[in-house]
This record gives sequence, structure tokens and C-alpha cells, in this order.
Amino acid sequence: MKKLIILCALVVTAIIAYVFGYCFFSFDSPKLNLNERDYIMPEIPETETNEVEAFNEETKYLLYPFYGEIIIYRSDGSFYDYTGIFLSDLNKDDQIEILRRDKVFTIRELYEYLEIITLR
Repeated sequence: MKKLIILCALVVTAIIAYVFGYCFFSFDSPKLNLNERDYIMPEIPETETNEVEAFNEETKYLLYPFYGEIIIYRSDGSFYDYTGIFLSDLNKDDQIEILRRDKVFTIRELYEYLEIITLR
């Protein structure tokens, strides 16, 4: 009977220590919401200039792989759009070309290039 009481006391002590530890460490750290793409890219506010810039031939665009997905950035470094194309889905030559990051596109060239690499 003594062994059972000691065992129960140890279990209760372990549960209390777990609860206090959880409360102590969880209140100091910020809560993370990993439901969406917050862990991939910080949220970028939408601007009204996106529609105007889409038809501006002077704006240049670059492709960057980010966590396996190819993402489009403007030449000034600002985020433009997700492609939904993953680097692993492309052939080796296209993967190397995108990893080099040396191609700069106009909007028409960009969409033509994306269409070509997805059809290969």
C-alpha cells in the first residue's frame, strides 16, 4: 500500500511540474500561427499598384526558389507573386537556370518562360 501511495505522489508531482513548466515557458514566448504561409514568407501588404505594374513593360522580374517553390520578385526586391511551381518538378537544366538567378524578365517574357518550363 505504501508503494502505491508513493507512486501516486510521484505521478501527481510530475503532472504539477509539467503544468508549471508549460505555463512558465508558454507565457514568455509569442504565439505562432502556422496555419497558412506565415512560416514561408512574411505577409506582404497588397498595394493598388500591382495591377498597373503588371502591364508596365519597364518593370523587371526575377525568379527565386524559396522552400522549394518558385517565387516571383520585382527587380527592386519586392515580392510580386507565387507561381505554384516547385523546383523539384522541373528538369535539371531549368532547375540550374533558376538557381543561378541571372535571368531578368519583362512581364511577357516571364509568363512565356513559366509556360515553357511547365510544359517541358
